[in-house]
Amino acid sequence: MIPGSRTSLLRTVLGLALCAGGVPGCGEEPQPAVPRPTARVALTLRAQPEGVFTLSVGDLEGVSGDTWFEDHYPRIGQKLTPVNIGTDRVKDISREGQQITVRTLVEDVADCEQQAKRIKQLLSDVYEDAVLLSSDTRQVTSSDLDEIKQVLEARAEAAGFSDFSAEPKPPETLVVEFACAGDPEWAKALLTDTGLLQFRMIPRRYTHEFPAVGEGLWQDDTGTVVDISDVVAQSPVIVSGRDFAPTSRVETRSDQMGQQTYVTFSVQNEAREVFHTFTRDHVDTRLAIVIDGELISWAMIRSAIPGEGVIAGDFDGTGGRDRAEKLAILINSGPLALDLECTESATEQLPVMPQN
Repeated sequence: MIPGSRTSLLRTVLGLALCAGGVPGCGEEPQPAVPRPTARVALTLRAQPEGVFTLSVGDLEGVSGDTWFEDHYPRIGQKLTPVNIGTDRVKDISREGQQITVRTLVEDVADCEQQAKRIKQLLSDVYEDAVLLSSDTRQVTSSDLDEIKQVLEARAEAAGFSDFSAEPKPPETLVVEFACAGDPEWAKALLTDTGLLQFRMIPRRYTHEFPAVGEGLWQDDTGTVVDISDVVAQSPVIVSGRDFAPTSRVETRSDQMGQQTYVTFSVQNEAREVFHTFTRDHVDTRLAIVIDGELISWAMIRSAIPGEGVIAGDFDGTGGRDRAEKLAILINSGPLALDLECTESATEQLPVMPQN
């Protein structure tokens, strides 16, 4: 089953991410035995620079939030795709007043200049008065490498990796070594994924249909089937990244759908009120749960959500528990400051030691 092909649940559960006093079974749990490492992994990781492009659009003067969500952002997202711009990933499209800021992956200054020309032309196709105010290459700094190291250390500790080390090698590289039990590829993905969780509003003109046979399909208001990547690209971000508190965990419960595995979430700080207000004002709107630009689940907003809930993302199938554990760790560690590219990878299988 592809991610998001069934109706996933996003529920209002007050205090879900907290251990409430007096709740049976909410005390200290016995710690499981730490499995012996089965592989030693060495990675060379390159932090990738960003392109930051700011444009002025006079047509956005006086545009309200809902008009931006339902009309303007989808048109912009439809134009500013990675293929059109010439990049591996469009990281963010944001607006402040009459200014739009676009963040992408770039290779170097020359690539940034080429992307700037494409973005200006693409946005001019939507707004005749679009003006490119600035285009900058955000180079990798020592502070970026140190911040990435801290996030990797947090992920490694949560996953139970041993002998972990991450050594920054300026200007752009980190050398990472560790030992792990289980699948080394899962471990590599945990460390190298950016881990940017976003809740996005799916425009109302898109619906999800369940045919009698086969997977569900996304369609627009003309009945045309739309690729899910296009739906995500046209869905504005409501809360993102460090708007989520580092309190997520994996839970398994029984409900009307049988036994279900969930990942808990809690929105924090100012974003908590933003999310509550948005869900209150957008009942019967679909909410996309997206990690690093890919849809993992979606839900229909049925009532205002104060700030806590659960994510169901097909975590009960083969490999589902690993996906759930990975998502919880990524939420709790927070996203990486910059995307990482693995340039070298070596894995050594360790001998299996007899249990004591």
